[in-house]
Amino acid sequence: MRLAKAFWHFFPPFEVRITCEDIDSLLRADNGLCMDAVMEQALALAKNADRTVYSIRIGGLKPDQLALILIFNVLTRNLQSGHEHVYRGRLSIVG
Repeated sequence: MRLAKAFWHFFPPFEVRITCEDIDSLLRADNGLCMDAVMEQALALAKNADRTVYSIRIGGLKPDQLALILIFNVLTRNLQSGHEHVYRGRLSIVG
């Protein structure tokens, strides 16, 4: 199993590559202020090959659906954490 993870690190599975491309295309279409931070975190989640492959092969999700779910999870986590707030209840420009 360890060999497969090392192999996937250098040669990511098809599902991971397609999901990363979908994340990139979805966030580039919006061109918002928080695009870079969200893209970095969403790509990190998508590059977890075990979970991505499981979600697509076993869970039946399409790569674009998984990309949207990952982007949504990153956005909600960042907003709920309070890092994008100027003051309690007030979002910053990026937030």
